[in-house]
Amino acid sequence: MKPSYYPSNPTAPWRVSVPMKWSPTGKRRARYLKSQEEAKKFCQLVRKHGVHHLEYLKDEDGNPVDKPAGSAPVMTKHQEELWTSAVRHLATELGSINELYEAVARFKATRVDKLATVEEAFASFYKERENDPNVTSDATLAKYKNELRKLIRQFPGEQLSTIEIAKIQELRRAVKGSRTTYSVVKTFFGWAKTNGYVKENPMKDEKPWSDWGVNNDYYKVEPFGRMLRMCAGLDEVPGVGLTNKYQDLLPWLILGGFGGLRTSEISRRKKTSDALKWTDLGAKMIEIRAAITKTRKRRVLSKAYAIDAIQAWLKFVPSGSEFVCRLGQHELNTLKKEFKEVSGLDFEDNGLRNSFGTYAIHYDSKEGAGSVALQMGNSEKVLLSNYVGDMFAEGTGQAWFNLRPDTAFTSEPAQTQEGIAA
Repeated sequence: MKPSYYPSNPTAPWRVSVPMKWSPTGKRRARYLKSQEEAKKFCQLVRKHGVHHLEYLKDEDGNPVDKPAGSAPVMTKHQEELWTSAVRHLATELGSINELYEAVARFKATRVDKLATVEEAFASFYKERENDPNVTSDATLAKYKNELRKLIRQFPGEQLSTIEIAKIQELRRAVKGSRTTYSVVKTFFGWAKTNGYVKENPMKDEKPWSDWGVNNDYYKVEPFGRMLRMCAGLDEVPGVGLTNKYQDLLPWLILGGFGGLRTSEISRRKKTSDALKWTDLGAKMIEIRAAITKTRKRRVLSKAYAIDAIQAWLKFVPSGSEFVCRLGQHELNTLKKEFKEVSGLDFEDNGLRNSFGTYAIHYDSKEGAGSVALQMGNSEKVLLSNYVGDMFAEGTGQAWFNLRPDTAFTSEPAQTQEGIAA
């Protein structure tokens, strides 16, 4: 084995024929190099490493290569047979040679640094969100999980890099144009592009799937009063009769409806979460600690008419826990569903907080909107755009906050928490 001059290949005119015993294919194979010196070094490499010489072949930058840098694009017959066989197989599988070209183009377009299924990419994304100091709310983490599960259910086991615009439209139709899903999925794919999971962000130019709208549904005074009395065990529940079974709904009803607290502030999302405690309630104010607020900013509920209404119903709230609402959100939702089925009374989406904002504005008049906004942890602009709603008859706000248990009780109230009820 020695170099020979081969002028027919001007880009690499020195040829070395690698014997069958040292060829990885088991057949005599030619190598083409740019200079005689390179060819001699190649011969030394083959003699030293034999059939494994390709493992030690490097380019000018020291990177492994299949053939010497600068060699002519000449294939051995064995290589040609392999390529021909592969192309024939792929063309048969795909149906036409055009589809083969399209498949190659798609592979190049979607080739990424990190290969991962939708599930694997989600796991990495969620772990980062859990450790992100800017994500302070359990509700936000739950939103990421719930919305991205829809993406996982739509494309189970698929490589994230293959999710293109057409598939995004499949998801849009499946979730009926949910704007919340749109927002979370767009955030997810932005993260995936930055972290090398997708080459192009399929959500980059996607327009919002629907309008946000304004969620300002609220409860009417009379149905809400009936709801309170049934849960307190003062009025019969249709088909059930007088019962204390639904008293655990009272903290959610009275603190949300009369205090404007969010569900996540009233009830724990999971066992390790925090929520409003009995020690947060005073005779003239309620402290919503920073640890349980959505914004992680402490606020105080001090409206006298709100505190009076809450105090009037606290005697019916079951004790026995450091938390005012002893049920977690999963248990609370289960009880809400059961109560809705037996009572025939429906729950409005975010209706309790909406009701507090709406009736408090009508109680104080719009001039007091700023103080109501402080109680809710909102800006005055957000409050007026979301909670003003209908123009009520005079005294409607007072009627809401004057809802009280009847003095002629038809059942004994639950044990009270000492020092809380007035």
